[in-house]
Amino acid sequence: AVRSMAIQPDGRIIISGDFTTYNSVPVSRLARLNSDGSLDTPFSQGRAGLDNFASDIELDGAGRIVIGGAFRNVNGVTSARIARLNSDGTIDGSFQPGSGFNDFVSDVEIQPDGRLVVVGNFTRFNSQVQSRMVRLNPDGSLDTSINFGAGANNFVSAAQIQPWDGQIVIGGSFTVVDGTSRQAIARLNGGDNGSGGGAFEFGLAMFSATEDSTNAVVTVLRRGGLTGGAAVELFTTN
Repeated sequence: AVRSMAIQPDGRIIISGDFTTYNSVPVSRLARLNSDGSLDTPFSQGRAGLDNFASDIELDGAGRIVIGGAFRNVNGVTSARIARLNSDGTIDGSFQPGSGFNDFVSDVEIQPDGRLVVVGNFTRFNSQVQSRMVRLNPDGSLDTSINFGAGANNFVSAAQIQPWDGQIVIGGSFTVVDGTSRQAIARLNGGDNGSGGGAFEFGLAMFSATEDSTNAVVTVLRRGGLTGGAAVELFTTN
């Protein structure tokens, strides 16, 4: 099955899915077709290859190819669920997402400034908690100028950026976004909403557990900027 595609300005078509052959020629879940439907062999066999499918393919302003999905290996190089390729199918080494995502990416949207809005079922990006939505800088690092708070409580399958104001519309299987009830669709402010290390708040004023409980879950939310590490203090009483 083909799961995603993108059409280049020159008419060539990039496709990804569960396939391992195209027209009986071995390819590895990613291929480019010429405008007449024939296989672009140097791209498809000589360079590009995935160990699992890409659910989305996007072209940036420089003609590079951004892919997101369920893969963890691109062209023999570890790249967890997001990668950027040069136009010839080789990996763009200037895009550095670190350890990447801990679960699948559903959709990637590229803003006019080159930053990438990424959604899916992940709960971490590069070992940092990011609940199913995140924005990356053009170099693949975390954009710390935006904070989606607690994120979504279930997977986000699609995102679109409103061209007139930059707000982000998301859709998926969620029922709550950052603590607010939203049934499967929501709109988020897309502008910068934080700087520096931000601030912290507890999810509740008080957390409690009965005597026969083994533990209580304490929720701490980070608001505003995401720069640097941080810590909070809590105290318990009987």
